[in-house]
Amino acid sequence: SWGGRFIREFVEETDAVCFVPFDAEDVKRILRVLRSIAFLRDLRSLYIGDIPSHSVRNASYDFDDMQRRLGVRFHQISVEEFERAMEEADEGEAEEVAGRWAENAELLDGKEKGLTEYAKIYLGLKDLLQRHDANGITMDCAYLKSVELVPCYSFAQLIDEGIPSGCEGDTSALISMAILMGLSGEAALMGNLFANTTHEDIENNIIVINHDVVPPSMAGEGKRMRLRDFHAMGKGLTGFVELQEGREVTVAGMDRKAGRLWCSSGEVVWTEDTVHCRTSIGVRVRDAKRIGRESFGHHQALAYGNWTEELKMLGRILKIEVRCLSED
Repeated sequence: SWGGRFIREFVEETDAVCFVPFDAEDVKRILRVLRSIAFLRDLRSLYIGDIPSHSVRNASYDFDDMQRRLGVRFHQISVEEFERAMEEADEGEAEEVAGRWAENAELLDGKEKGLTEYAKIYLGLKDLLQRHDANGITMDCAYLKSVELVPCYSFAQLIDEGIPSGCEGDTSALISMAILMGLSGEAALMGNLFANTTHEDIENNIIVINHDVVPPSMAGEGKRMRLRDFHAMGKGLTGFVELQEGREVTVAGMDRKAGRLWCSSGEVVWTEDTVHCRTSIGVRVRDAKRIGRESFGHHQALAYGNWTEELKMLGRILKIEVRCLSED
């Protein structure tokens, strides 16, 4: 509006942020940004395991700083508490969960056996979330005493329940996931960037996001989840499902201080079962080489939809530097 243009000058002189909507889509975009910020500021995440993570270095472990700037709260608990919660899970309830999983997935690698024990991981995590009044979770899972304890498929289920769940104690990636979940109102996943990427992929402007957690809700039409082992080790439970080819996505990553964020829009072109890690997602972007040169962070987050404009707006409000690598 005309008045909005004038008001913006005064507001920006106070170092505040002002957005002037000119149509319905502008209003919707502002509402999505505010929803994401509210989601982020309400995030109370468990951190299970040691600090720093045994497998991630490019992540922030300054919990006080992240709470002050972003509103995110982290609470550390021990791996032993996780193990106890899993062991105390109700057998009958675990059997019910395992039955639902089996109905909705193809079981490979002998996973029809022992599915109830993996369901106890899920129930143990649910108990911990309730016990500590938490609505997010990450785990230093690369240092568990047994591969049988990896929470990959349990995390996939929790994400579909609206609970940001991040691997390997990567707090920066968890925040990226939460931001995208808040913007989209849907699931997000995280993974390694450029793992299992070929030279041909790069030349065709395809980047690859690769990890072991894929939420069932992100499955392509008619695609069925497969439950398999972890990295062909004969132990652990991971899920694989093909994403929706042709769907627009946003990839985003944060630096090790959770103060900068990069993003790019793209399009899902393929999903493959690459075992280690289980799921690889090929995303066609504007400039794969630029992303290789300018991106940062250990793991990246991915969600359906193009949220690059919203991320830039969110960055202004939260005072996070946002670099959109799909733009000039």
